[in-house]
Amino acid sequence: MSPPKDPKKYLEWLEKNRQAHTGKVYSPETHALWSKQRTGKKMPPRTEQWREKQRVSHTGVVRTTASREKQGASMKKVYERTPGLIDERRQAMVVRYSDPLEVEKTRRQSTGRRHTQATKDLLHEQRLGDSNPSWNGGITGLRDGIRSSAKYAEWREGVLKRDKRKDFFSGVTGDVEVHHVVPLHKLIEENNIKTINDAFQCGPMWDLDNGVTMLKKSHRAYHEMWGRK
Repeated sequence: MSPPKDPKKYLEWLEKNRQAHTGKVYSPETHALWSKQRTGKKMPPRTEQWREKQRVSHTGVVRTTASREKQGASMKKVYERTPGLIDERRQAMVVRYSDPLEVEKTRRQSTGRRHTQATKDLLHEQRLGDSNPSWNGGITGLRDGIRSSAKYAEWREGVLKRDKRKDFFSGVTGDVEVHHVVPLHKLIEENNIKTINDAFQCGPMWDLDNGVTMLKKSHRAYHEMWGRK
């Protein structure tokens, strides 16, 4: 039976199915069949009531390492099947966090949250060396050299002047910074840059179209979400 399109009836249908399936274990063949049946179909729009119910049901839930690894593997498959999806999502986050209201909403949601010392130690261990999502093969020294060069300062000023020192997405003036569209580490990797002189000779490195002006708080929020590369 297909889910009803009416949001209210859909929630009732969803709850009824949840109760009917609670505790049951299905074979991989059954899961594969369900996946095939859902492929290409759009579900009814998610209502605020549905979102609130999901938020409440997940509050305080601590997922196991196995659960996180399983979700990570699933998302990896999604990105492999859909080239460009992760870049689209990152770009959407840039636009979202260019809105001061969204930045303030995220700040309020995070206010008051405290990690235990055990959690802090675990997070620290998970981010050491090549386990860190920002690990780029030990090129930090090269990146710092590029960022501190006079040529980089000239490139940055060129982007700011082009955008009239306003946020590229909202047009708001204020405390602004320059954001790389293609991250600096990718430019280094894709152009096989090994030294500062290599960087100075690389055309794409100094392309003004690879930079956009963003409000500092929006820029920070973006990198808190996606990592600083």
